Amino acid sequence: MNGTASDAFCGRLALVTGGGSGIGRAVCIILAQRGARVLVTDIDLDAANTTLAHLKATAGPAEHAAMQIDVGCPSSVKAVFNSIQKEPLSIVVHCAGVLGSLKSFLDLDVDEFDRIMSVNLRGTFLVTQAAAQCMLRTKVADGCIVNIASAAARTKHPGFSAYSASKAAVSTFTRCAAVDVAGTGIRVNAVAPCLTDTPMASKGFSEAQMAQYSAGIPLGRAARPEEVASVVAFLCGADSAFVTGTTVDVSGGL
Repeated sequence: MNGTASDAFCGRLALVTGGGSGIGRAVCIILAQRGARVLVTDIDLDAANTTLAHLKATAGPAEHAAMQIDVGCPSSVKAVFNSIQKEPLSIVVHCAGVLGSLKSFLDLDVDEFDRIMSVNLRGTFLVTQAAAQCMLRTKVADGCIVNIASAAARTKHPGFSAYSASKAAVSTFTRCAAVDVAGTGIRVNAVAPCLTDTPMASKGFSEAQMAQYSAGIPLGRAARPEEVASVVAFLCGADSAFVTGTTVDVSGGL
């Protein structure tokens, strides 16, 4: 092991999208607890600021910050990354995503399909591209990009066609992006959680659906955000220095 958990990311700047809630908030917390200065970004600036307040109250003296981002909008992504001037960015965790309408593809409106793809896939492309360009420009030697895929990419449930397809594409994009930057000091990986106890899941599923999906997980429950965040932190750290182009399941045995 390299260093201690409390100082593993000391002196490093991390940017987290979707940091206002759920897995993104848990990632912000664990990175800050381990010494990183965290830039919390979210389309909901109030939610990002709530995470920021928690970091300032609990995660030490680092100068954390919050910004609004629309990951599907190139100008918004560019503005956030261009704002980083004081120190090199070496960790980017892309957690922003949407579940979308859980309808059969027969009934899915093309605009809703495009919205899901814009956030989940186009957003992954834009954030990963901007992150890698930023890291290459500043010549970081230990750049880490982690995207959030999903176990839904390889399972089948009614109404999941657009969401599952978008997350399957995230894993494939991550694998190919890692090869494009291999040897530059940048690693690109993804994490694929199963159903996770987050506001997005609570909003998207009824209690009956949550119970049904949880029962189908071999470990018998939904994941907790901090369990996913712990694997993300591993992929951002020195102990995963020879891991790139990989999607790690955090799926309770699915």
